[in-house]
Amino acid sequence: MLICAHRQGHLMLQCLLRRCFAMSLFLLFGATLAHTQGGIALVQHTSKDAGTTTSSSLAFNLNNTTGNWIAVVIRAGRSGQVFTVTDSRRNTYHQAVQFNVTVDGPNGDTLGIFYAENIAGGANTITVSDTISGTLRFAILEYSGVALANSMDGTAATAQGISASPNSGNLTTTASGDLLLGAILTGNPTSFTAGSGYTVEEAVPAKPNTKLIAEDQIQLAAGTASASALLGASDSWAAALAAFKSVSLNVAVSPRRAAVTMSALQTVQFTATVFNDPSNSGVVWSVDNNNGGTATSGTISTAGLYTPGSLPGVHTITATSVANAAVSASSSVAVTDLAGVYMHHNDVQRTGQNLQEYALTPANVGSSAFTKLFSCPTDGYVYAQPLWVANLTVGGVNRNVLFLATEHDSVYAYDADSPSCILLWKTSFLGTNVTTMSWQDTSNNTNDVYPEIGITSTPVIDAATKTIYVVAKTKETIGTGCSVASPCFVNRLHALDITTGAEKFSGPAVISAPGFNPFLHFNRPALLLNNGTVYVAIGSHGDGCNWQGWIFGFNATTLTQTFVWNTTDSNTCGGGAFWGGGAGPAADASGNLYLSTGNGNYDGVSNFGDTTVKLSPTGTLVDWFTPFNQSVFNANDIDLGSAGVIILPDSVASGAHPHLALATGKVAILYLLDISQPSPGQTKMGKFHSGSNLDVQEVIPVPPPNTTQLDGGNYSIPAYWNGHIYSTGQNFPLSQFNIANGVIATPQAATSSNLFPPRGGVPAVSASGTANGVVWIIDYTAWPTNGPSILDAYDATNVGTLLYSSPSAGTGAAGPSVKFTVPTVANGKVYVPGQSTVTVFGLLPN
Repeated sequence: MLICAHRQGHLMLQCLLRRCFAMSLFLLFGATLAHTQGGIALVQHTSKDAGTTTSSSLAFNLNNTTGNWIAVVIRAGRSGQVFTVTDSRRNTYHQAVQFNVTVDGPNGDTLGIFYAENIAGGANTITVSDTISGTLRFAILEYSGVALANSMDGTAATAQGISASPNSGNLTTTASGDLLLGAILTGNPTSFTAGSGYTVEEAVPAKPNTKLIAEDQIQLAAGTASASALLGASDSWAAALAAFKSVSLNVAVSPRRAAVTMSALQTVQFTATVFNDPSNSGVVWSVDNNNGGTATSGTISTAGLYTPGSLPGVHTITATSVANAAVSASSSVAVTDLAGVYMHHNDVQRTGQNLQEYALTPANVGSSAFTKLFSCPTDGYVYAQPLWVANLTVGGVNRNVLFLATEHDSVYAYDADSPSCILLWKTSFLGTNVTTMSWQDTSNNTNDVYPEIGITSTPVIDAATKTIYVVAKTKETIGTGCSVASPCFVNRLHALDITTGAEKFSGPAVISAPGFNPFLHFNRPALLLNNGTVYVAIGSHGDGCNWQGWIFGFNATTLTQTFVWNTTDSNTCGGGAFWGGGAGPAADASGNLYLSTGNGNYDGVSNFGDTTVKLSPTGTLVDWFTPFNQSVFNANDIDLGSAGVIILPDSVASGAHPHLALATGKVAILYLLDISQPSPGQTKMGKFHSGSNLDVQEVIPVPPPNTTQLDGGNYSIPAYWNGHIYSTGQNFPLSQFNIANGVIATPQAATSSNLFPPRGGVPAVSASGTANGVVWIIDYTAWPTNGPSILDAYDATNVGTLLYSSPSAGTGAAGPSVKFTVPTVANGKVYVPGQSTVTVFGLLPN
């Protein structure tokens, strides 16, 4: 029985198997190289930080396979060590590298690479010994397909230095298809990014406190090669590279992994390289074991051009040698049927889940293949969540398109997959005597949005009409009643053609109403498009009097205002702003709207501060929930409206409470609310009840509740996936709660080991239906100091397992962070907005 994961082009991955028969292949996404008679594959590997010692042993997790090959990569504290490597199968080990390192003062280190050929099969324990007591760290790796004798090709390369870019220097190989095995050590714990083409197979200790890595790749053609890496910071280092020959005929395929949308216009070009084939017979291509593919799985031409079929998911592309049909290599292509990410948190319920992500899985997000791919510039901060549309024809070319809105009042359309940052169009709402609003223009000089205020909310896209709706704020010294001494501040709803950026529907529409002050108010919550209405919720710049919360409805095809509703009396400083940390109104199956208000007056008649309201699709108040201690909320600025509301699926509800929503805020309580339709004059949500709440359940992730700190608690909307709720807050971990039958189980099922910063973080989930869930969240701790965003990824079945955390410095880091930002996951990529940039993460093709 076997479970193999192969990777090709550079090297393969893990193969968990009893025995890997020459003609067998089990393919995980990202796994690529299969072989019989030759192609080199990594079968299994493990490592150990043995502490201070002169000898230590480590067993392979699975039995070794007869005829395979073992490498041992060693880092020992103190230079001048002499290594001895033995194992319980009595294999003979040869020295490829034993290198004295002097740059790591005061005692130096010794770096080694040893190997055993044509090994005996069975359970095996490796023992590494040295001659001077010091720290000992080592990795053991089993490969198949390496030459049975005289496997080392040429002379190893070694080098040492002090920098953030270790490099072994060059060696020259004589054979194609060599295994390149690199070993790099540092004097201090740091993070490593693999060198070009390499995969870090072992990191000792575990990242980000690593002092030794073993990295590898397959060299397709003989020639010069070197091993390199990028460190998180400058440090003393040593690097070594040794090359080892493969046996006989083998095949390699590139790219090792790809992701496309389900369209005949989006293709992937695969290339096969055949080694040691004197007849030069080439390969036969197949998809999911069907030569040439099928209309379902996709087709592939004789030249290796893959065209997606009608079945979403991961498909296996195989190139089989014509000269020997037992020799093949495979790659994976993930085909998504995701049409687009059209709004904040993915859907009108605001659950934050993308259930059509097939390329990214916990296994490959946690591998060295997942990394920063590229970044693209913008002209201002990006508070809005990036939006994404698949298979859009722009300028006569079919593309996946990324839409970005900036505080400099611009909307960008970029090719979502191009590291060249192909700009398809850009629309600016500025002009002569029309600028953005400075934070210093606000009535109380609040720097909540800094340094300028333009487009803050996440737009919404109507795929049917190919329209993106966006609200922009401008400062104008031209026009009736406007001057330099007395500028006008205007909020407008724009409707743009997503293929050109041009205005539509005779837009834009000015957002106005009796009692509404456009200077004091602006659109922070994301837009909502539902049943032909664009909903625009409005808050304020800080708590600048007179302010209220407002929600406007606009006809999506005429931009005519259809209704307006305000949370408190418009002629008072009543408060009750809508802002929600950027989250927009949520909608249930009947089109009713749900959103929470900030601190403000409450009387249950015309004032609804610190309240979760339910409005009809036309803006009529239907029901609400107000905490019994709302007066404390108001007095201490404990906004209920600091976070958004999500509508939970009915599958987790109960007969007594068949429809549920979840609200939270600075108080840091999760309020589970019954949102079933009440009888006239009645309530399901609970309204206001003195002394206690009439909600369904209250859960406190991190006791006690916050009723005193205006900057505490939750500032983000929770996320939902597959019976799990994900939530975090200021200086809280990421919590995972299970929900079933209308009850949130307590305590948490899991929590992250790290805490999130002031203003928390906004979780989002990618998954393939109910499988392969990953929770994504941006840690914007460094936002006040213009430091980088940190993209974190967790196993959605247990958020105690951190799969990935982007580096805080170096070329692999994201751009400078912006608070309340949400990652967008689509088609194998993760888009992270920031200060005048968007950073794109994903899987390396090879």
